[in-house]
Amino acid sequence: MIMKCVVCGNEINDGASFCTNCGSLIKNDNNVGVSNVDANANVGVGPSVMPIDSSNINNQNIANSGINGNISNDKKKGNKLPLILIGIILFLAIVIGALYLFIFNKKTSKEIFVDGFKNVTRELFKDEDIKKKSIKNTISYNIDASGMGMDEIVKIYNNLKLSNNMQFDTDLKKMDEEITFNYKDTDLFGFGIYGRDNSMYIGLSGLYDKYIKLPITEEQYGKLFNKSTKGSGALKRALDEAFEKTLDSKYFTKSKRNVDVAGKIKKYNAYTLTISNDNVKDITKNFINNLISNEEFVSYMTSNYGIDKATLNEYVSEIDYSSIKMDNEIMVTIFTSGIGESYKGIELSTKVEGQEIALRYVKVDNNNSELTLDMGITSFKVSINKTGDDNNTKTTITADLGVIKMSMIDDMVTSNNVEFKDIDTNKVIEYDYFVEHSDEILNSIENNTKLKEFMEDFNSLENVNSGVNSFSL
Repeated sequence: MIMKCVVCGNEINDGASFCTNCGSLIKNDNNVGVSNVDANANVGVGPSVMPIDSSNINNQNIANSGINGNISNDKKKGNKLPLILIGIILFLAIVIGALYLFIFNKKTSKEIFVDGFKNVTRELFKDEDIKKKSIKNTISYNIDASGMGMDEIVKIYNNLKLSNNMQFDTDLKKMDEEITFNYKDTDLFGFGIYGRDNSMYIGLSGLYDKYIKLPITEEQYGKLFNKSTKGSGALKRALDEAFEKTLDSKYFTKSKRNVDVAGKIKKYNAYTLTISNDNVKDITKNFINNLISNEEFVSYMTSNYGIDKATLNEYVSEIDYSSIKMDNEIMVTIFTSGIGESYKGIELSTKVEGQEIALRYVKVDNNNSELTLDMGITSFKVSINKTGDDNNTKTTITADLGVIKMSMIDDMVTSNNVEFKDIDTNKVIEYDYFVEHSDEILNSIENNTKLKEFMEDFNSLENVNSGVNSFSL
């Protein structure tokens, strides 16, 4: 049966305890539930209603607040649901990623080693675009060897600077590169090589006032220029591929290593390639054969050095692999860490007369690294710090050898603002003439006042021999 709420007149289903419209409590005659009432029955007959008067605002508000409270809680639950789902999805993504790394994509020691090796070659063979570029860098020193009787020698070295200035333009086929030695903020002398109009010139600033034209042909100039301008990416890829094809999984071992990095002990995964007298012949032979079979490597050698595949094969045929011997094993170790086995460093180690020697390079972070030489009873560490960006980089190399502390600073500026030096054609001489008149340059060296000052400072050191002889680590 259908009944009506006596408060608001809303139809109520049989068995309901509350009015779904106003929230009034429905009470039957036995005070235990709701009695069924004919919808057509008089309101005053039948079930009684809990005494909540429709005009009683407080009671009505209480009833309504109960309903509104339930609705509000439902809304809060609904708002939280998407966040819970997102959390579950993220959690599942992490779990699936971890399972993929640990189960489905688990790399062998060889694969991880090769990946690390590629990081090393990436640093050594940067395939830069030098189509048009100017690079200027200056290297200076700060050496401290107090108490060793070498203060005067150290002072001289601290007043020396080495500068390099390179200008390059592949479209114009022109290049300049000048290396200058500076003492007490004054240029002593310099050496330069210049490429112009299919000709190469040598300049000796501060020593000789003429440019020396080298006896090379136009074809030789082109090859030399290609060699200078061609990126090293092809060589890197060829080395990586030959290296990977050569290595056998049996050459590798995996271990855990504690490494001192920036004064803290770091635990790394260590993947070690051992090269011994038992496998060095096979490794050498397979590596060379894989390398000369790489078409990209052959193309690189041909375009840069004029060496074709036939010549390479001829060179290789003359190698006597039976003569290759190793008295001591050499271990090459790649350090990694984390789930993704990210590259952290490389170590080259061996044993000489039972003494372990290791040269280790480890990355501290993106801007800092360390180079360590371990020799059993003693250890030397060099810190490398880089600041700036690709166009303006400052590299500081700091070494603490106990009795000697040294830092070397390299300031480098790179840009596309290329300006070539003017070469006075009236001051150009042929190479043969220069050789025949070599006395001129000797005389110019003797008369160079700046260079004479440097030599006099060096020769005036009374304790040079005593300081050098007392030097010890």
